[in-house]
Amino acid sequence: MRPLSCLLFLVGACMLTRAEPWASQGDERFENAETYQFTYGVYVFGVPVGIRAEMQSASAGTSYRLSSDLTHAFAQNHHVSLFRLEDCDYTPEGYHNHGRSPGWRFNDRVVFDVEGDEIHYEGATQRPGQKTATDLALSFPWDDAVYVDKLSQFSVLGCYLARGDREIFLSYVDDTVGRYRFTPEGKARPFKVGQRTLSGLPVRAVPVEFEEGSIHTPVRYWLSEELGYMPIKISTKLNGLRLSVRLLDTNCC
Repeated sequence: MRPLSCLLFLVGACMLTRAEPWASQGDERFENAETYQFTYGVYVFGVPVGIRAEMQSASAGTSYRLSSDLTHAFAQNHHVSLFRLEDCDYTPEGYHNHGRSPGWRFNDRVVFDVEGDEIHYEGATQRPGQKTATDLALSFPWDDAVYVDKLSQFSVLGCYLARGDREIFLSYVDDTVGRYRFTPEGKARPFKVGQRTLSGLPVRAVPVEFEEGSIHTPVRYWLSEELGYMPIKISTKLNGLRLSVRLLDTNCC
């Protein structure tokens, strides 16, 4: 996970040919779906830095499409996630994530191959000091772990928390795999969001398995049951910086 991805994870180039069918199909499925908007602000040491991210959530039956967009002078990121969820029966379809930050450019796609029980990754990353991007294509076995991305994780967490789970294990895949343990911590606390007061349930995520050299760090979430367990606040530390993302406004629920 790249440094920018870790930051955007809080609001969390090669195109993968076989990913196009699910991407275009996803757009068609959600043409008439009701869409909720969420606006988040980024803070460093509790101070707003003028960066906002817009998230959209749409559902059509048991199919879901979540997207987030961040545009700023120094960074851009666009992420789309497609998955199915019914009564905690979760099936990821894939995601597309691309963007840039100072010295970095990246374009990744992950597709879940149900018939082959494999996870396919293809992407291109241009690191600081590189003139061209490095292309990479990988396949991982699709084991019994629950694989999410920075957007689908909230729907899955919400389902497990609502049924009373006290320890949840989720895995993230891009060019490496990181596995986290989630545990709720204490009672919900109130947050002011626009003209509303919402309750945020504190949940702590700790990496338990990851590849050396990849960036994985403990994260704290405050999830709103009123908003379908979407985050009100997310907080972590990265290279000594205390970073947080806070919900500023929403038309949800």
